[in-house]
Amino acid sequence: MGSRASTGTADQSSTKLKRLTKLWLLFVAVFLLSSIWTIWQQREQLSRSETDLSRLDKSFQEAQQLHDQYELEITRLNTPEYIEQRVRKDFQMSRPGDVTLTPPKPGS
Repeated sequence: MGSRASTGTADQSSTKLKRLTKLWLLFVAVFLLSSIWTIWQQREQLSRSETDLSRLDKSFQEAQQLHDQYELEITRLNTPEYIEQRVRKDFQMSRPGDVTLTPPKPGS
């Protein structure tokens, strides 16, 4: 009877070890699946962020070009020659002694 008792204890120990191994493997599998899912979600978020960054960078470049154009216009506006040119064009003004030519209106 002593041999049966030790065999029963060994079987119980072996069964417990198998259960623990299966439980451990299940835990590892769940952990790996969770990790893979997290990595997948982070890659998708990274892709969306890169797309947004590209769009914002393009928008920034367009704004920078517009800013440069305005800076050039401001620089030109501060010169007397350009101011005179704009006044002549926009307000049809001339210097004293200049002859102004006006084209005839159609139908006159």
